[in-house]
Amino acid sequence: GSTSDFTYWVNGMVDYYTNRIENMDEPAREFDNLVQTGDEVRSLYGLIALGFFKNQDEIDNSPVQMFGPYQPGDIKFKDVNEDGVVDANDVTKIGHTNFPQLSYAMDMGFSWKGIDFSVLWQGSAIASRMLDNYAVRAFTNNGKISTFALGRYTDEASWADATYPRLTTLANDNNWRGSDFWMRNVAFLRAKNVELGYNIPMQAARKIGLYGLRVYLNGYNLITIDNLKDFDPEDVEAGISKYPMTRIINLGLNLKF
Repeated sequence: GSTSDFTYWVNGMVDYYTNRIENMDEPAREFDNLVQTGDEVRSLYGLIALGFFKNQDEIDNSPVQMFGPYQPGDIKFKDVNEDGVVDANDVTKIGHTNFPQLSYAMDMGFSWKGIDFSVLWQGSAIASRMLDNYAVRAFTNNGKISTFALGRYTDEASWADATYPRLTTLANDNNWRGSDFWMRNVAFLRAKNVELGYNIPMQAARKIGLYGLRVYLNGYNLITIDNLKDFDPEDVEAGISKYPMTRIINLGLNLKF
């Protein structure tokens, strides 16, 4: 729209999709939680984490977990099928699909007396991701301890505030197992492109031998709104095992001779 010498625009896009597996050639399942027919394609499956075992007494009074040795500070899982043990039969759907079901974008801006401003917002929702690499396995970064282990369980007094299982240099099939402890909601809204510019008046430009001069400042990935900590919602491995997402700021000139 426009009013006098002020012009503005807003363009938006929303894309939502859903799907359902109506029939698939899966074997007969002993427990309903293992059945994937009826779920969405690319749904995430795993165990349900109940936190950490705070002491040996809690371990002794909980269903036995069948994923190798465990002790206080290791992840405690839910006995989903209530058969008295926690094993592969307790795997269940734990999140959304790893492909966003909702995507949206908005391009908006204005121009006024030689000044122009634009911003492209982009985001997605209804999606989950599983963490991997040394975000999960603390010593797999060339032997260096992962900073994600700073909040580890150390003793019974720390179990309620711990954000990471007890630290060990040994393989831990119990803690490394896929579960919602390592799952993240990756919904986000991001200012993908932002630009502010100014067109120097033609009369002033011609005084320096130009037919046009525009000064601009733009940025890429300037603002991200999400519920994640330490991870990028578009790629949870960025900055962990992959090159990090970049934030770029440019200052430039457009010259017309």
